[in-house]
Amino acid sequence: MSFFRGAYDSIPVDEKGRIILPRKIRGSLPQEANDTCVLAAWLENCLAVFDLHTWNELTSKIQNGASVSDANTRNLLRFLHSNSDDVKIDTQGRISINKKLLGFAGITDRVTVIGVGDHAELWNPERYEQHMAGIDVARVAELTDLF
Repeated sequence: MSFFRGAYDSIPVDEKGRIILPRKIRGSLPQEANDTCVLAAWLENCLAVFDLHTWNELTSKIQNGASVSDANTRNLLRFLHSNSDDVKIDTQGRISINKKLLGFAGITDRVTVIGVGDHAELWNPERYEQHMAGIDVARVAELTDLF
């Protein structure tokens, strides 16, 4: 299983929607990924980068964890699969982000990349700063019984 961590600010997005994925993020992908990952629209209007195995486990867990007659499950699966893309990391370490996903995340000329354990996230830098400013880490930890 992949484990992503770290934060990388102000990564340029070129005119073709490509970014250089940070070396430590690329290095967290398993060898068998063969420089391919899944890029998906994600929660809080960011994008998520998953290795294919983790992506398949996640979507299978959603699909198998609830009845297909449940509208919320069907809608979530529709959202995830219709807003995801298999992307290949090129020899320069870049991935190409399609216009639909760039628009979803509000990403224009710069991106913040963060590791979040089993996936990495790509954020509009201003949106990421606003989101993080609103988090009370001690309160969240207390609510989740982590400490």
